[in-house]
Amino acid sequence: MGEKSAYILVLMVVSLLGLGIVMLLSTSVFIADRADIYHDVHRQLVWLVLGVITCIVFAVVDYRFWNQSRWVWFWLSCTLLVLCFIPPFAQPANGSYRWVGGGEFGVDFARLQPSEMAKLAVIFMIAGWCANSEGRIREVRAGFIYPLGIALIPVALISIETDMGTAALLTCVTLTMLFVAGSRIWLFAGSAILSVLVLALAVIQNPNRWQRFVAFLDIEAHKMGLGLQQWRANLALGEGGVSGLGLGEGREKLMYLPGRL
Repeated sequence: MGEKSAYILVLMVVSLLGLGIVMLLSTSVFIADRADIYHDVHRQLVWLVLGVITCIVFAVVDYRFWNQSRWVWFWLSCTLLVLCFIPPFAQPANGSYRWVGGGEFGVDFARLQPSEMAKLAVIFMIAGWCANSEGRIREVRAGFIYPLGIALIPVALISIETDMGTAALLTCVTLTMLFVAGSRIWLFAGSAILSVLVLALAVIQNPNRWQRFVAFLDIEAHKMGLGLQQWRANLALGEGGVSGLGLGEGREKLMYLPGRL
């Protein structure tokens, strides 16, 4: 069963990658301000090759190495997250500090998003912690508070960037791993309530998020402002339905959508 599950997982990943390349090819060719209309596709293919090589390396290397070096990856990712706010390494875009790069040193292509490394680093750390604390996983401190507190370090840094989606994802992954490892169930109810309160506070305290939330509640009234993307999505759904207009026939890609990095 385990071997079959691996095949199914690989098949799903390959299918999603293929679909993503096709969709990118269908949309990016309409960017008129570039001499190479396939620029995004070429760049995506380069990162795809690098990603496949990285996956092979991770699969070949003994899993015990990742366990033994988990703290190195954890603190390395935290350091890179801090560098997102420190010039000349910081590469802010659209008001968010999510990237580090070497643009100031003449290396324009060297641009990384440390939160992606943090995802793997937190998984390594939580998995190693649960494995080494197997006999104490039912304890409140060793089985819940300590590992969650450690994971919240990169989560807090990612939240400040601001990237609430990735921060929420890392929190959910951490709690799920602790749940599967056998932490006490009643602790997760309190964590869920606290997470909702923190999320609500983050929305209320940030004017942009609050305005987007209000726009979502009344898209028609904000269709030329913060509700534009949702409004255009409704138009696309109304025009093409669930199945769409067909490959390459969509019209929303013709420079109707706002905001490109």
